[in-house]
Amino acid sequence: MIPPESRRNARVTAVEDSMLLSLSIQDYQYCLSCSTGNYVQERVAFLASLDRAGLAGLDEADLRTMATHLKEESHMGEQVILRQGAEVDRVVLVKSGFCRVVRELHP
Repeated sequence: MIPPESRRNARVTAVEDSMLLSLSIQDYQYCLSCSTGNYVQERVAFLASLDRAGLAGLDEADLRTMATHLKEESHMGEQVILRQGAEVDRVVLVKSGFCRVVRELHP
């Protein structure tokens, strides 16, 4: 789903105090191929509730595996979380709060 050595197409900035769940690119790729273990139901429910466009094709077992690797991050308002042009090293999901995504057409 994420090509090797990908670059971000936009910058994400916390607009207000925000709680994010992140998954390293290595863990993301691992999760797509694993489906064993005992998982945190809250995070599975969160993943299952998302707009499935970004998680299209993932079944319940994949969501459970992914949930075990999520790490919480807190960010304050106006803090840059991801920079456009930076290497894609993780998938970030907004659990609470609000983030603005800005894509410069000619960076």
